[in-house]
Amino acid sequence: MNYYSEKIVANPKWSLAGIYADQGKPATSTKQRDSFNHMIEDCYDSKIDMILTKSISMFARNTVDFLRIIRELKERQIRIVFEKENIDIMDSADKLLITILSSHELEESQILSENNRWGIARKFEQSIVQVNYMKFMGYTKDVNGNYSSRRSRDCPKDI
Repeated sequence: MNYYSEKIVANPKWSLAGIYADQGKPATSTKQRDSFNHMIEDCYDSKIDMILTKSISMFARNTVDFLRIIRELKERQIRIVFEKENIDIMDSADKLLITILSSHELEESQILSENNRWGIARKFEQSIVQVNYMKFMGYTKDVNGNYSSRRSRDCPKDI
């Protein structure tokens, strides 16, 4: 976020409309990405005329959503620049490349998801439970990764 703030402020032709970041949210769907949706609304309300983003994968991995949003923003003359791929959607030569790369990002996302599910299933087969939280459903995880009930420590005995 600092990188883009500094980059935009350093260019006298640009003004910062905001930093829109959905940290920790997957880009496979736009439904749960509140900041992304707010940015698109700001584009539709003519508050933004250009979007700088790191890469296609940071923008969206769902090819249908991606292409729909790209088309709608381009019709409104809103530029999107993908720095990693060095693509500007206003350059008509990049249209085919954008379609190919967005499809690739969707496939990559699906492969990563399948790999994660496969890894979790193999751990379950070995009786290894993996939970991403220090506190989960009344249990705590100690420094050794073992779970224990919080009831004995945290709850009154009459519950």
